[in-house]
This record gives sequence, structure tokens and C-alpha cells, in this order.
Amino acid sequence: MIKLKDILNEVLDDVPRLLYHATFKALLPTIKKQGIISDGSKYRGVYLGYSPEYASSLVEYSEKDNIPKEWFNEIVILTIDTSKLNLSKLERDPNDWPQEEEDGTVPMDETIHSFIYRGNVPFSAVVNVNFEDKKLPNIFIPRRTGEDRDKRYMDVIQKQIQNYIKNGSGDLDFSISPIQSIPDNLKFVGGTLNLFNTNIKSLPDNLTVDGALDIRHAKLTKLPDNLTVNNLYVDFRLLKNQLPKNLKVTDIMYINNTDREKVKKYTKKELKELFPNVNEFVYMF
Repeated sequence: MIKLKDILNEVLDDVPRLLYHATFKALLPTIKKQGIISDGSKYRGVYLGYSPEYASSLVEYSEKDNIPKEWFNEIVILTIDTSKLNLSKLERDPNDWPQEEEDGTVPMDETIHSFIYRGNVPFSAVVNVNFEDKKLPNIFIPRRTGEDRDKRYMDVIQKQIQNYIKNGSGDLDFSISPIQSIPDNLKFVGGTLNLFNTNIKSLPDNLTVDGALDIRHAKLTKLPDNLTVNNLYVDFRLLKNQLPKNLKVTDIMYINNTDREKVKKYTKKELKELFPNVNEFVYMF
């Protein structure tokens, strides 16, 4: 059995060997069987605190209104051994960034209070279960409101994009996030640009995506001028709009449709007339 004292100060790839997840005693039987399940929200993942106190604050200030009030009297702290996790799925909590000061500046505080694990945490990674001592001093940090959290998350996304423009390569995955716009100076993505199920309303003209562009279930009403992609995943409804003739898909345009009966499928000849620079078309149902 792993002894906690042997791993308290060990760090793996700049990630603490131990992180903490707070939950309710009533959920322990399910967690022991299924592990800690990702919450399924747009911030989908398991929240892990850098300290037991901060982990507890994430539960104490939970905004979910379907939690029985009496559960808050029995909070449990689970100690997670990060060596048993896939560290590629672990990232800094996008809510856990310095707050903007009154003068509009953002302090350069690199202190990390919490992480998000983008997956389910198996119970085998839990090395200790501790029932919270209610005599502990209340040093909890309140969670931000939903509106503030969305704003902070979008700020983080925009900074990520600008950093990608300067130094990045590979994929950009913003699926099921609150992103609403892409800056006009993003002209090239070296991998996949995933905007699945987002509120994105427009894309910059002259955009090239070297991998796949997924805009299924996004709020787009039209595609940008002079768009070039390798593979394009697009909803059928966009085909009914006037899409740019200079759209170029070097491999396959995957046309998504959720109602097979109501949609008149274009023939390949008709599609080729509409989009002469698309190599191949595939319907998805």
C-alpha cells in the first residue's frame, strides 16, 4: 500500500504528486464503483484542488441547485495520486486565473489553486479518504459567478489563440466552450480546429486549416471567404445558404444531417457544381 508520507513532496512533470477532490459522503458508494465521473458541463472534467482546503471550497460554493442541503454537512476529501492519471488530460482550471484589478490590469500571479482532469478519475487513483473536519478555519475562496466564469474562460481562450498565432502549431480544440469569435489575425491552423457545438458566429476570411474544421452545431450562418481546409465537418443547413464559391476542401466535406427524412440530398453532381473545389462529399446521419 502506498504511504502518503513517501509521496507528499514528489512532483511529476511539474504536477504535484498529490491533488485533492472534494465530494459528498452520499456519493462515495458510487465513486468506489465507477470512479469520479466528469461533470459533463461545458467545463467538463473533474476539478482537483492543489490543497484540501481549496478543493473543499469548490464544493462549498457549488452553484448547482439540485444538491440536497444536508449533503453539505458531510463533505469528503479524496486524495488523488496523479501518477495514476493520464497527465495529458490534466490542465490548469481556466477559472483559476488572476482577477482583473480596478485599474484594468491583471496581476502576474502564477499561483495554481486548481486543475481540471479531462476524463474520469478511477477510484484506484484515490489513496486517502478524509471526512472534513468542520472545526477547520474557513479560509475558502468563493467560486466566481457563472457570468464571471464565462468571461474569464473566454479571456483565456483568446489568449490561447493569440499565443498560438505567435508560437503555436497543432490542434485548437474549443468544442462545447463559450467561445463566440475567432480573431481576424488567425489565418492558419496547423492541425484540427474544433468548434463543435459552440456559439461561434463567424470565422476570419482567408483562413487555412491544415487538418479538419469541425463546425457542426455551431451558430455559424455562413462560411468565410477563401476558406481552405483538409476535411470539413458541416451541418446540412449551411448548404442552403450562399456559401463562397472559392471554398476549398482538399479531402472530404462531411455533411451532417440529423433528420434523414426531411432533407433532400443533393446529388454528387449538384454538390460538385456548388463547390467545385471540394474533392469528395460524404453524408453523415
